[in-house]
Amino acid sequence: MYVLEKEYDVLVIGGGIAGVASALSAKRENKSVCIIEKSVVLGGLATLGLVNWFEPLCDGTGEQLIYGITEELLKLAIKDGFNDLDEKWLKKEKVSIEDKRYATHFSPTLYSVYLNKLLYDEGIFVRYDSLATYPIMERGLIKGVEVETVSGKEFYKAKVVIDATGNATIFDRAGAKCETGLNYLSYLSYITDFSQPIEKREQTRRWIYSGGNMVGRGQPEDVPLLKGVSSDDVNTMINRGQRILFGKMQDLKNSEIINLTGMPQFRMIRHMVGEYELTGEDVYKEFEDSVGVIGNYLKREEWYEIPFRALYNKDYPNLLPAGRIISATGKAWDVTRVIPVCALTGEVAGVVASMLIDEKVEVKDVSVKKLQENLTKRGIKLYKRKCQE
Repeated sequence: MYVLEKEYDVLVIGGGIAGVASALSAKRENKSVCIIEKSVVLGGLATLGLVNWFEPLCDGTGEQLIYGITEELLKLAIKDGFNDLDEKWLKKEKVSIEDKRYATHFSPTLYSVYLNKLLYDEGIFVRYDSLATYPIMERGLIKGVEVETVSGKEFYKAKVVIDATGNATIFDRAGAKCETGLNYLSYLSYITDFSQPIEKREQTRRWIYSGGNMVGRGQPEDVPLLKGVSSDDVNTMINRGQRILFGKMQDLKNSEIINLTGMPQFRMIRHMVGEYELTGEDVYKEFEDSVGVIGNYLKREEWYEIPFRALYNKDYPNLLPAGRIISATGKAWDVTRVIPVCALTGEVAGVVASMLIDEKVEVKDVSVKKLQENLTKRGIKLYKRKCQE
C-alpha cells in the first residue's frame, strides 16, 4: 500500500518556525525526529512567505520575556545577513523603553539555508516536497500520518505527532474541534530600486502590499474576508494578489520585483480548541500552569502568560499543537501567531512530546510541575510577575 514506511519517536508536520523549534526541542531530549514539509524550504511564512520580521522577544519596556530556542533562532536569522537589531540585547546590556525592542528584520533566503544546516547538524531528518494528508487514528491515538510524495504514498509512524501546519490540518482531519479565522486579501512581495548600483539595491528593498495591508487598508471591496481553509480561498489570495501587484508595478518607476511569496500569506487560518482558549481578556492574567510569557508585538507593556491547557485537547492524547494553531482566539490569537511565540510553543511541544514518551502517559496526565521544571532548565521564563519577586 505504501511505497515507504518509516517510524520515529516524534513526527512534526510542518517545517515553519514552530516546526523547526519543535523538532530541535524533541531531538535535544534524545528523541528520533522527522519533519514533513510540503515545500522545499524551511521557515514557513518567515522565509517562504517573506514575512521576515522577527517580532519582539520583550515587553517593550526593556524587559526580555522569551529565551530558549526562540532566542537561538533569532540569532541564527541575523548570523551573516542584514539586521536592524539594537546590539544592547545581544550584549545583555540594560535596555530602556526608549531603545528599540528586541526585534529585527533578516534575510529570508539566507535564513532558510541556515535552518536547513542547523537541522542537518542536529541529526533531524526533513522530508521535503511531502504533503501530509491524513492522520491514522486507532482508539483515540494517532498512530502516524499518510504522506503524498513524488514517489507515491508514504506512511510515517510515530509515538507523538506535533501539528505545526499553521492551519491545524492534522487536528481537523483527526476530528478535533477547531475554529477558523478571517483574513484580508494581503499579498506581500519585495521590490527594489533597480536604478541603484547592485551593491546598494539591498538597502532599497522593501515590502509592497497588494490588496489589504496588515490592518486591511486597501482590501478590495469585491473580495470577502478569506478563511484560508479552502482551495478557492488560496487561489483567490494568489491570483488576485498577483494581478493587483501587476497593476501597481506599472506606476512604480525604477522598481523591480525581486521576490514573490512561495505560499499564501494567511495570518489566522484555523486553530485547535484545547482545554483552555486564550482570549484578549487574559492580558496580564497569571496562570499556575503557565509554560511561557510573551509580549504584544504591537503594543508596549502588554503581556500574556500561556497556560499549558491551551496546548492540548485531552481527547487526543498524543497529538500536540505548535505555533499559530494553539488554542487562542481574537486578540490573543493575533499576539500568539507571530514568529517568537511560534518558536516558544514549538519548544514546549517538543518537551511535552518527550515526556509523553518517557513517562508513557497521556497529555492530560503530564505533570505540570515537572514540565515547568524542564522548561525552566532551558531558560524559559514562565511568569511575568513571579520572575520579578
